[in-house]
Amino acid sequence: MNLPLPNADQLVGVVFLVLVATTLIGGLIACNADRLVRGVAGLVVCFVGVAGIYYFLNSPFVAMMQVLIYVGAVAVTISFAIMFAAPEVSKKQGPPSPLAGPFGIITAGLIFGGFTMLALKTD
Repeated sequence: MNLPLPNADQLVGVVFLVLVATTLIGGLIACNADRLVRGVAGLVVCFVGVAGIYYFLNSPFVAMMQVLIYVGAVAVTISFAIMFAAPEVSKKQGPPSPLAGPFGIITAGLIFGGFTMLALKTD
């Protein structure tokens, strides 16, 4: 049984989507982590995904600077700051505002719609 092999354009799209997914997943981990160390790990994953996107866009120098400066320096500095800081007792906060969810969804929808319109009108 011969399966059709994907062509180069399809593989490029898959690589780009993997890099975007890596960046988004790292950002979500960084934003939603309960522990700071896990948040920094998510930030590192996000930075590596952004560096991959830079490399994918034929800018290897910017990609390497992203890895050296942000992953190598900023994330390590944040990690050391977390390790040297005294642990705090976690404080329970009250329930979130009932308007926080709808406003977040509306804002995300507006941004997505704006980028979609921009992408459709750009050559």
